[in-house]
Amino acid sequence: MMCCALLPDIPRGHDAVALAAFVSLCVGTVLISFEVIHQRAKQNRLAGAPCLVAGIVAGLAFAPVLCAAFAQAYVSRALPTLPWVSHAWRARGIPVHLSFAFWEWVTCAVLSFYLAILSGTALTRR
Repeated sequence: MMCCALLPDIPRGHDAVALAAFVSLCVGTVLISFEVIHQRAKQNRLAGAPCLVAGIVAGLAFAPVLCAAFAQAYVSRALPTLPWVSHAWRARGIPVHLSFAFWEWVTCAVLSFYLAILSGTALTRR
């Protein structure tokens, strides 16, 4: 939040900072999840490639950020006159899944789930 105050008058600068924060949290969660899942898969000697299983499960944490990026790319391309945030979205009947705020909340829920699982895993190891 301090970075938002330090940014000069860049249009939508706070959006860039918010997006960078979400991407950073997702990348960190994915990397930690990958390590934990990979170690568990090797310990349990799961069939198949432990790296592939760990990569797929850990990568799902990054899915909401990718969906947000695709949704925003679509909105800026297909609906360039649509204001960033206003009631015009509802008035025009735009689906909620195209809203950046929707994907922020989905990302928060997914990251909370992953971090809760990782915390539980860390507690059971002790």
